[in-house]
Amino acid sequence: DLFSNNGNCFHLTASELPFEEVIPIESLIEIGANEKIKQLVFLTNKNQKEHIIFFTKNGILKKSKLSEYNIKRKVGVKALNLDDDDEIVSILFVNDERVGMMTARGQFVVCETKDIRSIGRIARGVKGITLNNNDILVSAKVIPQDVKEYLSVSEKGYIKRTTAKDFVTTGRATKGSKIHALKDIDDKLIDFA
Repeated sequence: DLFSNNGNCFHLTASELPFEEVIPIESLIEIGANEKIKQLVFLTNKNQKEHIIFFTKNGILKKSKLSEYNIKRKVGVKALNLDDDDEIVSILFVNDERVGMMTARGQFVVCETKDIRSIGRIARGVKGITLNNNDILVSAKVIPQDVKEYLSVSEKGYIKRTTAKDFVTTGRATKGSKIHALKDIDDKLIDFA
């Protein structure tokens, strides 16, 4: 399955893809002119998780049953409703793992996905992180229970290691804590691990 920044889900089987040949994605699925593929996932009975969680740049998250996206159409189906100025930044497949969310200005939240209610396929979602003015969500990841530290990186190449115990697991819709203080006002965080 392929998921786009505009919130659409497209289904392809591996047998539909040409072997050792580079082709434009538009020849396989009906994707919009300004639409970009954000994630490609091979779903099998062995790797399948129970839920899918979408995270948008405006701090919205949406948790749904992964089975709702088992739709065999190349035309694409709406995976979630987005506001006009919003787009998907991360897609995670989980059972009940914790997730971390980081913003461009350095706010970081860790929350339990088991406490987030699963909702229908085309619903909008709920607030995942409370954003400060002029901030956006840039990354979300599954947080293993045994994580000892985080590594955050900025667009201009500044890296910071942070001890995981500095961040308590909270509920969603909070501002969280600062993971990385930016040295340059024009810089922004882009990812963490």
